[in-house]
Amino acid sequence: MLPSDLLRVRIRRGLIQPLYSHFSWEDIYIAERLIEVFQDHVGEKRGIIEEELAEVEKHAFSIGLHPKFTRGLIHLLNRRAIFEKPKTRIKPIKARLEVFYEAGRNYGIVVSEEERRSILERVSSKFGLSVEELWSIFSSVYEEEDILRDFKPMDAVDLLKEYNLSLTQTLLFKALKLNIAASFTGTQAKIFLFNVKRLGLMYEASVSPSGILLRVDGPLTAIRQTERYGTRLARLIPYVFSAKGWSITAEIKRKRIYVFRLDSTKSSLFPRVELRYEEYDSSVEEDFARRWSRVGSGWAIVREPEPLVVRGRVFVPDFVFKKDGKTIYMEVVGFWTKDYLERKIRKLKELKEVDIILAVNKELSCSDLERIRHHVIWYRRRIPVDEVYRYLRRYENKVERCRRKLGELSQEVLSYLNSIKEAPLTEVAGKLREYGLSEEEIYVAILASGLKIIWKGIDPEKAVVCR
Repeated sequence: MLPSDLLRVRIRRGLIQPLYSHFSWEDIYIAERLIEVFQDHVGEKRGIIEEELAEVEKHAFSIGLHPKFTRGLIHLLNRRAIFEKPKTRIKPIKARLEVFYEAGRNYGIVVSEEERRSILERVSSKFGLSVEELWSIFSSVYEEEDILRDFKPMDAVDLLKEYNLSLTQTLLFKALKLNIAASFTGTQAKIFLFNVKRLGLMYEASVSPSGILLRVDGPLTAIRQTERYGTRLARLIPYVFSAKGWSITAEIKRKRIYVFRLDSTKSSLFPRVELRYEEYDSSVEEDFARRWSRVGSGWAIVREPEPLVVRGRVFVPDFVFKKDGKTIYMEVVGFWTKDYLERKIRKLKELKEVDIILAVNKELSCSDLERIRHHVIWYRRRIPVDEVYRYLRRYENKVERCRRKLGELSQEVLSYLNSIKEAPLTEVAGKLREYGLSEEEIYVAILASGLKIIWKGIDPEKAVVCR
């Protein structure tokens, strides 16, 4: 992203659009000049480099380019530069303390160049340095004295594409909500959805014949940590651009609400990135997985299982626990707003065939969570392993009780269960409902009778029950 004061947009009839570079000769020429300044001054002081950059900025203005455009490019190039403090024979702080101490003996008042020289001579003599070297060490704490140790060069057009991406990210920092449509292959869709999850974004996903539909809450809807959330959203945008076809529509709040639209017809303006897994952004899940592996419960834990699709909506759990053909999911409820949490609850209520544990931060109190059928575990900072373990043990006992109750079922029900070799889960559940079994009894009875539920693909409606 760029600093907000470097964002340039055009507003017209309720629409807002960043002023992208379209790779004019002027843009490319200035981009090349700026890159050369960094390349040619490796080993030199920041102050010298900034003077050279200022000259390029003046020249850019003279050929009609806005100063914010040039400064935006400089901002991006500075990210590719490694500046270090100059190496000195003594620590700068030590030299400065001694100089200030000597000046303090004169009541901190240095009124002439001779007095200044006298102080520097006394201190330099103490350290065995020349006055010039001492003064260089004294001044090295200032940023303009930093040395450019390394710079990663790039092509001018690539820099301009990175600039266009940064403009988009900066604008979306002021978004209330985003609607993203992206056309991915099956594997790409999985990686993309996991990235949305790993970044901790508040989202609702669904599938369509053309790909993934994603509604993402924008940074301005966040109650707290708006900057952190905006940075996470910015990391997602390049992955949208990696799709074969894509579109973004967002509500942007400035003095009023404007609409931003962008689609894949503009793909050539942006860098093409490889769709890869993001590093996980939450230590809560990582900490829980590590501690659970030491419990010895007999329940295997899988982090980030296959996404579930229910009635076209996508649900990406954080964990799945597996034991003896039984499967239980766990979802960690993180950053939320009231509207987002209500949407999540509605989606979970639709997962009638799936057993889910919700791990919810205790500070995120919401009575609605306590009224849904899925089990809720409250936590502060760390998910309590013991509570999860106790729930799974109760579940095992419930399965065992149900197994014992199978003998109490009618011969017709038992015969039906024993006759199943392989059948769709929806068909089996429907038949058992006709026999009077509740939703909970249906799921547990299937497992207790020695049958397994096999998930084919990511859609529970395609799941089958087999022996």
